[in-house]
Amino acid sequence: MANLTRCANGHFYDADKNRTCPYCENATAGGPTTPIQNIPTPPQAPKPQAGEDTGETMAFYGDTDMKVKPVVGWLVSIEGTTAGQDFRLISGRNYIGRAPDMDIVLKDDKRVSRNKHAVVLFDPVSEKALCQEGESRELFYLNGEVVTGSAFLSAGDIITIGDTKLMFVPFCGALHTWNK
Repeated sequence: MANLTRCANGHFYDADKNRTCPYCENATAGGPTTPIQNIPTPPQAPKPQAGEDTGETMAFYGDTDMKVKPVVGWLVSIEGTTAGQDFRLISGRNYIGRAPDMDIVLKDDKRVSRNKHAVVLFDPVSEKALCQEGESRELFYLNGEVVTGSAFLSAGDIITIGDTKLMFVPFCGALHTWNK
């Protein structure tokens, strides 16, 4: 039977096999860390000048010189932990999930997947909005019907994702266009 002893740091060890705590001993056995060699830092690329092409892909909104991503519509939360909150939609893909890097963050709805539960996208060429399943195993619904694949959105449509209901409110399309 082991002779379990507890050290001052709270570690348990077999006193029949070790005179002192092997965990505390190993933690300090290495001594101070010293570099083997001096590795030079690679040179940094210069920051791009104003107007210079950075290689970043930009969304196309027609022949406009907009410096912001213009709103194309909103999702308004009408039920759930975010009831009363609005989420702006921009051209391209708008990802819905709980993670902070999602475009539409439903962080307190535990039934929503963390990343890309669903996608609302706006096509600037046809000026139509669609919703489609994301990369989640979980389902979501449009007006009470499960969405498998993609479906076009119309004003007032209700997207149900987890315990949250979101109403689609379009801005671009029949009301307005950013394409001049």
